[in-house]
Amino acid sequence: MTLPESVKNFVRQVFRDCNLKVSNKLSKHPATWETSLDSSLIEHLSNYSSPLKIEKSWLVRFDTHYLGGMRHWNGWEIADIGVLIIFRKNGETVKSKICLLQSKRLYSNEINPDEDNQIDYIIGFGRLHESDDYYKGIVAPRTLSFTESSKYSAVNVKDRQWKAIGEYMNRTTIPVHYLFYNPCRIPHYIDMPLTADINYTSFSVGARVLPAKVLFKRFETENKGYKPTYGELKYTLEAPFNEPSNEGGWRLEDFVADQLISCKEGYVVKGPEDTNLFEVFNRRSGPIASAFSITFDLTEG
Repeated sequence: MTLPESVKNFVRQVFRDCNLKVSNKLSKHPATWETSLDSSLIEHLSNYSSPLKIEKSWLVRFDTHYLGGMRHWNGWEIADIGVLIIFRKNGETVKSKICLLQSKRLYSNEINPDEDNQIDYIIGFGRLHESDDYYKGIVAPRTLSFTESSKYSAVNVKDRQWKAIGEYMNRTTIPVHYLFYNPCRIPHYIDMPLTADINYTSFSVGARVLPAKVLFKRFETENKGYKPTYGELKYTLEAPFNEPSNEGGWRLEDFVADQLISCKEGYVVKGPEDTNLFEVFNRRSGPIASAFSITFDLTEG
């Protein structure tokens, strides 16, 4: 089933707007947790849950679901976001695809990686009542910076999660992709506390998507615990990620429109009884924390 350009362009624009939204959030709030960025992405897509008719014969519909984070495969969450693409003809399923996104944000040079601190799960909402010393550190005047030497500090080469993702892909043949959250542009500097709201209307970097197998190959010779930098992803990857438009990975909107729904990336579901489909989207203990689907329905002919 071939999608018309008008349908692809609509999807591209939806994800471009989504990219701008999450990239603005990280640009304005460098300490934003990855889970918050994931939630913003899912919330944006939820605005398109009503079926939209494009041209005369195509219906496009988004659906979203938030599960909440867990550590699943070998004790580790394989992906943060599950993606399901469904192609229908007159309402009947013709083909389905799965894609898994493991989201990681770029850290400013001044912030230490402390996400998913176990104490936060123990304390729960009580963490919002910050200690005086912690609060004073947050509001103290300082400049936060993103440069090409900034690191994806939650990516640790050859750690448990790295290995679990590799084992999962080998077992299921479902490819995992990294969704790298970046600010709108790099270099980027922001003074804290803010003195006015910031809202970028365009981005040159933004969220990028890279196959896990590409990342693993690039850093297979590095020592355990090594943390990749933005500059390494920008300058040292092989084709097609050495092209200017793909530096550091495909743009989120280009990945979805040109790779995923165009059937170049992702796992093709073998049928409704496919065990991989069931494991990802039907089991509460599946390897994801949230999910969205896009349905394309050819309603004539």
